[in-house]
Amino acid sequence: MQGTITIEENLTLGQSQKGSEQSGVGFCIVFASANGICVDQHFGSAKALFRFSLSKTGFYQTDCKYFGSEKHDGNENKLIAKLKWAEGADLLYCRAIGPSAVKQLMALGARPISLSENQPVEKLLAQLQRQLINKSETWLNTLFIKKQREHQGKLRFDTYDNECW
Repeated sequence: MQGTITIEENLTLGQSQKGSEQSGVGFCIVFASANGICVDQHFGSAKALFRFSLSKTGFYQTDCKYFGSEKHDGNENKLIAKLKWAEGADLLYCRAIGPSAVKQLMALGARPISLSENQPVEKLLAQLQRQLINKSETWLNTLFIKKQREHQGKLRFDTYDNECW
C-alpha cells in the first residue's frame, strides 16, 4: 500500500507545578519532539509538536498534537496541519527545518530556531526564562516588549468594552 497514514491526536493539559503566567504576558513556545522531553525532530516530519507557555514566573505545557510517522520526503502537504497547529506560537524549536517552512512560520509570526543537536525541552525553557528575567538577549527583550504592548492594549480595550455607555 502506497502513501503515508497520518494519525492526528490532540491532548490538552492543565497547569503544572512549573508556574503560571501571573503577569499576563507570556510566550507560546512550540517544540518538535517525539516525546515532549527532548527536541529531536525535523519540523516537516515531526511525529508530534508540544506547546508550552513561558513567562518570567514560570513555564508549563499547555497541549500537544501527535501527527504520527511521516517521511522526510520534501512533500509540503504535511506542513499544512503542523503550520495550522503552530499558529500563535512565538518561537518554534526543532532539529531542522526547510526554507519553505521557515518562511511560512515567520509569516505566522513564529520565529523558528533550529538546533544543531538534541536538547532537553525543560533546559531550553529554563534558559529562555533566565534570559527573559536577566534581559540578556536583545531579540527576546524586543519580543517581550511587543507582547507587553499587545497585552496592555487588550486590557485597555477590555476596560472600555466593559464600561456602561
